[in-house]
Amino acid sequence: MKQIILVRHSEVDIDYHNNITSYEFGKWIEEYNNTKINIPNHINDDLIEIFNNSDIVLSSKLQRSKDTIKLFNKDIFEENSIFNEFEIPYSKNKLLRLKPKMWLVIYRVLWFLGFSKYSESFKESKIRVQLSVNELIEMSNQYNSIILVGSGLINRFIVNGLSKNGWKTIKKLSNENLGYGILEK
Repeated sequence: MKQIILVRHSEVDIDYHNNITSYEFGKWIEEYNNTKINIPNHINDDLIEIFNNSDIVLSSKLQRSKDTIKLFNKDIFEENSIFNEFEIPYSKNKLLRLKPKMWLVIYRVLWFLGFSKYSESFKESKIRVQLSVNELIEMSNQYNSIILVGSGLINRFIVNGLSKNGWKTIKKLSNENLGYGILEK
């Protein structure tokens, strides 16, 4: 039995509470992508066991994914930008001030509708998901248990892509920080 486990990174140590402009949101995204994680007080024992029993661990190129893997004292077999979270568009508007999470929601919805200023398009992202799925399937030909540490939204799309290729969900993917899902074939 082959397993692919998708894990969402640990919480990023960044301010979500201050209102910022859309222009500042662009800088916030950059900071989020390069900021270290908060060290969690507790890690699920099942997830520790999953890491201990894995053959290889793959990572996005983002700092939060690489730092999360360090929590488990595992070496990264491969870092690849195809596993990075979908980029988030923004504008350089300086009038309206909102919390970063509001900007995330607004710009993610706009991104799905075709807005992609300063980011890859939704169409380009779907191509990258297919590359990710192909990479994971190819790796599964050599290894029985693969962990991919990435981010919430791209992990969901990867699960859908793996499902379309005959992989069965054994544990539904959780979107929480350090949440995970398991697929088997």
